[in-house]
Amino acid sequence: MFHACLSFLHNELNHYIQDRANTTDDMVSLVLPQTFHDLPSPAIQNKVAMSPVDIHREEANSHQAYIPQGKGFMTKNPPIIFSMKVLFAAHFDAQHALDGLQHLALVIACFQAKHFFTAKDTPIQQQHQLDNISVELLNLDEAAKQVLWNRLRT
Repeated sequence: MFHACLSFLHNELNHYIQDRANTTDDMVSLVLPQTFHDLPSPAIQNKVAMSPVDIHREEANSHQAYIPQGKGFMTKNPPIIFSMKVLFAAHFDAQHALDGLQHLALVIACFQAKHFFTAKDTPIQQQHQLDNISVELLNLDEAAKQVLWNRLRT
């Protein structure tokens, strides 16, 4: 489920950036946080790294729903809702630093343009039984940023 969600967002971002940056190259690389420092430079050089940094279950209504079915009822389990924080970091050399900022701006623009994806408008989600994916852009305060960067260095 998580892999499907990340792969879907990764593909959406690459298509969005390719259309707007007039390129055929994938400009976003999906990487795991623990591999940031182990990656060969070309894998993420002059690209935006997309990395999940936190996954947790959201508290939701945990009661079963009773749905009328003929003369009786059918139970429906409540949906399981997860929240996943994903870090986008530009890995561009000094000569291409402005390109890196442009690509980060395109990541933001992509999710501002479309932040809610449903199985109806995105058929690939049906294959992975994902009802919907919503994206929210977050700003971390300085203390949270420090904790995040310290965790990524280890």
